[in-house]
Amino acid sequence: MKLNFEFYPEVLMIDATYKLNELRMPLYLMMIVDSNGQSEIIATFLTVLETEKAITKMVQVFKTHNPNWSLTKVVMSDKDFTERAVFKKEFPSASLLICLFHTLRSLKREVSCEKLGLLPGERDNALELLTAIAYSGSQQEYEDNYNDLKVSGLKSVIDYFDTNWHPICHQWVECFKGANFTVGERTNNRLESINAKIKSVCSKYASLTTFFDQFFAVLACLRNERDHSTLMALVKKPVLAFPPNSPEVKFAEFLTPYATTYVHKQLVLHARTNIQNDTGIHCEVASSNGLLIVTPNRCQCTFWTSMHLPCRHIFTVREHRHVPLFSTDGVAARWTNDYMREKFANKRDASKCGSSSGVCLRLILSMAKTILLCQYIQYRCYTVVIGIYGSKPTKLYSS
Repeated sequence: MKLNFEFYPEVLMIDATYKLNELRMPLYLMMIVDSNGQSEIIATFLTVLETEKAITKMVQVFKTHNPNWSLTKVVMSDKDFTERAVFKKEFPSASLLICLFHTLRSLKREVSCEKLGLLPGERDNALELLTAIAYSGSQQEYEDNYNDLKVSGLKSVIDYFDTNWHPICHQWVECFKGANFTVGERTNNRLESINAKIKSVCSKYASLTTFFDQFFAVLACLRNERDHSTLMALVKKPVLAFPPNSPEVKFAEFLTPYATTYVHKQLVLHARTNIQNDTGIHCEVASSNGLLIVTPNRCQCTFWTSMHLPCRHIFTVREHRHVPLFSTDGVAARWTNDYMREKFANKRDASKCGSSSGVCLRLILSMAKTILLCQYIQYRCYTVVIGIYGSKPTKLYSS
């Protein structure tokens, strides 16, 4: 866990899940995204209280054991996360962003007929206007959508929005969030998916002993799946329907499969992009969000700022200036095969001592040799193993 955060500290996602132990303590999960787009839990906490003091202590403990916290650029969490102020204080150089999914869910919950005194038609109109604001692709579009809300005549909605959402628009509106290096993440859906997997295995309101046995087994399964995916990405050579030495092939050799998928899509889209003006220093390129200032290695678009990978506008400028479309400039090191290979080797070296926590996945994979199991069934299989053998699946495997 610690090494993963050391290698990929830029974006930190946090969420809490409940009803997993008999003491009703919430489980906080912190997660990062690695070079190949794999999710990795890098810290877990159980807290007796959810007060500002308790959450502050939790974050300070995390920082003590992870000195790379100062490199974190984005912290993404839930709008309803009561101690967001703690992360704003403890991560002063990071941008605090709100998950798009939770933004829309909060709006739907708070903008109701009962809470704001709206008629059903007014509520539907208000939610449509607020959703448009959340998806605004530029500052001008945000201002236009905001003006539409103000002229709607829905005073209670306008007051609610001006009090709770407008002052922090840079944390939840898509155009403002995209100005941050978010590795392409707009939501905490990765964490929500992991929470669902945890709950499919861990018993509801279990004793702490049972909870930890089951929870650590889930983490081991997730880690083994991630390691297997990374290993396959390193050893497999993709078959590409492109000429040798083409930009597509060169990018596929240089970048991880996850990053390559994004870049190949941008190479296709660049044919539809037009340059309006070339000043000699930079180019002005037309986009759906207006004119963008673009150089052969940098762009103002949301894709480049959030991913640090060459976008369609950059490819258009390179083609316009007759320079090769393939270049390693402007690419974040985290997306390269060399970086992934080096960090994966470091993590494997650190874990050579071995652990019995991965035995469950080995057991499931041995079963999978004779029957193909979907991911959901794999997790349910572990539930059965725990139910029969308690906390000692190692003896089952060893025998």
